Amino acid sequence: MNKIEWCDRTINIGAGCDKISAGCANCYAIPIAHRFPDHPKFSGLTRKTKSGIEWTGRVNIDEGALDKIASLKKPSRIFLNSMGDLFHHGMPSLFLEKLFRVMGGHPRHTFIILTKRPNQMREWLETYVVRNRETLEVWPLPNVWLGVSVESMDHVWRIQELLKIRARVRLVSAEPLLAPLQLTPYLGADKINWVITGGESGPKARPSDPNWFREVRDDCQASKVSYFHKQNGEFLQMVDVGGWVEYTEQVQEEILRRYVRAISGPTMIRVGKKRAGRMLDGVEHNEFPEVK
Repeated sequence: MNKIEWCDRTINIGAGCDKISAGCANCYAIPIAHRFPDHPKFSGLTRKTKSGIEWTGRVNIDEGALDKIASLKKPSRIFLNSMGDLFHHGMPSLFLEKLFRVMGGHPRHTFIILTKRPNQMREWLETYVVRNRETLEVWPLPNVWLGVSVESMDHVWRIQELLKIRARVRLVSAEPLLAPLQLTPYLGADKINWVITGGESGPKARPSDPNWFREVRDDCQASKVSYFHKQNGEFLQMVDVGGWVEYTEQVQEEILRRYVRAISGPTMIRVGKKRAGRMLDGVEHNEFPEVK
């Protein structure tokens, strides 16, 4: 069962990566890969270090995943690749070509690709188009949505690079959102068409100021760009927690001492991903872009 709210399913045609920015610090994929070292897809992908478990930089390919795409009958919104980055330097170019041919041959599905390496994505796609110009009937592929992960303004260059790439839909995933993000200059029908926000989850999760989500939401609404809020993460703003009267004063103090975080704004308290939920100001935001 898929646990990512903005897609119907995930398919990993490969696994493995490297950490390259702050958003990677608590990568959820590393412990998953480390848990199954004998599985062909995850073998050799992780190593133990003094600071914890890390990627080795190796990428394993799953040729069978292409057949899985071809076997799907029901039109689906498919996220590629949740256990790595398709445009990591370890991903074989010829395998990527096979993938794009498969995606082009199954227009009933929508494929969502996210990368933190848009410069490599742009270079590869430009080379691919030149090499296959005579056989490409439609480009860009209308059912392939290209996006970047951006956690703060420090990495807004990824959006700038994405805007250089031809795509029917361009998207930004601001998850985990770790700082304010001003997107207005990059939003619009011929720019970024879809924005996803989310807080971080997991045992080492960092809190996100809800005002950061609100700013992105408001920018999207002003620019008439589809907005999807995936989750608040592990934390809620203190004034939103409420309903904790069942706890004694002593327990309250212990919880606050262990979990309160100061983030140059509201005081946040850890309540867990499920309790924090997906509501932003009492509303679930579930918008998707329309492809004409």
